[in-house]
Amino acid sequence: MIKVESRNLWLLVACQSLFVSVLAIDLILTGVMGQKLAPQPAMATLPFALITVGGALITGPAARLMQSFGRQAIFLAASVLGVLGGLLSATAVYEQSFATLCAGSTLLGMFYSIAQYYRFAAADQNSDGQKARAISTVLIGSVLGAILGPFLFVWSKGLLPDLMFAGAYLTAAGLAAFSLLLLAFYKGAPAAPPQLCDKPLVLRQPYGFLTLFKRPVYLVAIVNGAISNAVMLFVMTVASLASLASCHSIDEGAAIMQWHLVGMYAPAFVSSVLIKYAGAAPVMLFGAILCTLCAGVATAGSGLLNFEAAMFCLGVGWNLMFVASSTLLVQADDARERLWVQGWSEFIRYVLMASASLASGAVLQQWGWSGINWVILVPLGVAAGTSIWWMSSRSYKVYILALRKAA
Repeated sequence: MIKVESRNLWLLVACQSLFVSVLAIDLILTGVMGQKLAPQPAMATLPFALITVGGALITGPAARLMQSFGRQAIFLAASVLGVLGGLLSATAVYEQSFATLCAGSTLLGMFYSIAQYYRFAAADQNSDGQKARAISTVLIGSVLGAILGPFLFVWSKGLLPDLMFAGAYLTAAGLAAFSLLLLAFYKGAPAAPPQLCDKPLVLRQPYGFLTLFKRPVYLVAIVNGAISNAVMLFVMTVASLASLASCHSIDEGAAIMQWHLVGMYAPAFVSSVLIKYAGAAPVMLFGAILCTLCAGVATAGSGLLNFEAAMFCLGVGWNLMFVASSTLLVQADDARERLWVQGWSEFIRYVLMASASLASGAVLQQWGWSGINWVILVPLGVAAGTSIWWMSSRSYKVYILALRKAA
């Protein structure tokens, strides 16, 4: 049994690396191809936004299907979606079809959304004391993919000289196909039924949607989680376009995205430790400060180093805000309450992400790269303000006392 669990874990690490490599290629290229094929400049970021929409459409059904058919079957189906998405995107380059690119982006978004469950699959097959370690091990694959993906893009973009960039999309399809092969050897355990936590916090049963905003712990978690994702996607969607407009090459754009992805995933190894010792609210506040630093560095100049440093700060800031806010959302003592809050949080997050991705193209066209970075200061100020407000409230003191008693 131990050998099976160990094999499964390293298969998931490999699949996580392949998934992030495909994601990296897509992030580098989709904005550029959207700008090239879009019938109107303002529609350039639509394929990018459809990655998020595709993920939103499949997230809920995927979870239910995993309960019915097991994780392996759904992971295999997701890899097929990844292959089809890559092939459709390559076809879009061949046919110069914006609609086909949008279809390919939607399928790839579905693949990415289901691949997010790899870490949960690893945790399911380990005891409570080993779950965090299993998740961290899977995240090693994220860092490897963040490094490998941009290199594969640079290598593959010219594989078909007459169809520039089609080779990169075909490489993405090949990586998804390789994950399909690996997952054939994965033997997943059935999902465990929801269980109540034996360390309750001072939280109550759900009553309605407005309850989310009446309870400070939920309000702060949802605001920081949604804003961190929306800000990250708002900037990331147009980063490749802005770098090209600043006379940087597509290869340099790949390096910019590489630094961003490393910033997104590498802190996962220490963010949980920071949250444990400093608390979720201070970590979210520090993440918002780092995202603000991104805006400062980006507006200070248009050099390659400015782009790389800004996107790295954005990645790290997003990680701290998102992981800390997610930590708050999993601490509800009742399983129904926990699922209810997380469901609304995911809905709000996806709505803001899709809206931000769609709006970023128009903002870039109207106000340029500097405008993109000035705009994000408003939502970041809201996120930081809610964290400061909560830390200074009586509710926060009660929350901290409850955590210490439960520890």
